Amino acid sequence: MKNIGLIALVVLGLSGCALAPSIPVDYWGPQAKIEDSYFSYSNTKADVFFLDKIDGQKIWDIRHTATQASRGHGSAMTIRTIDRAVPAKQTTFHIVGRTYYVALIDQMFRTTYEVSGDVEFAPLPNHTYTVRGHIFDNGSEYDNYLAVWIQDDQTGEVVGKKIVLEGADSLNFFQRLGG
Repeated sequence: MKNIGLIALVVLGLSGCALAPSIPVDYWGPQAKIEDSYFSYSNTKADVFFLDKIDGQKIWDIRHTATQASRGHGSAMTIRTIDRAVPAKQTTFHIVGRTYYVALIDQMFRTTYEVSGDVEFAPLPNHTYTVRGHIFDNGSEYDNYLAVWIQDDQTGEVVGKKIVLEGADSLNFFQRLGG
């Protein structure tokens, strides 16, 4: 019976809500692009930096494509960055930087960090941006540095604000499964 409860908890943690399109169906204005990025440590672990929500609506991100592309390859990870069209108007973008493991067992028990926050800005029409970040773990919970931001690909400048966590602790078991 204990195993059934654990399995139900894992399934609930991994089940997601419906994903919204990155451009609302009723939006007909100018568009820009925002791309996810990553830093790969090995064929099983990477730090991923992605657009998670647009104006509060959850969208498809790099973790979904990595899980899909890696399916059937055991614990070997295949990551493909994705870009998506976004409205070129004042918008709230929820961005995330997170340690990512393709294997569920690694997600459950290995050290995972996450930094996230909202960035508000009006992307320029026909402009491209990338979600970038940095996750630094030097082995001490007090010296960890996590940051995520949106960068203008043409100028290299940060748009909106940079989300920074210093001295962040790793996610606990339930946080790892829920994200």
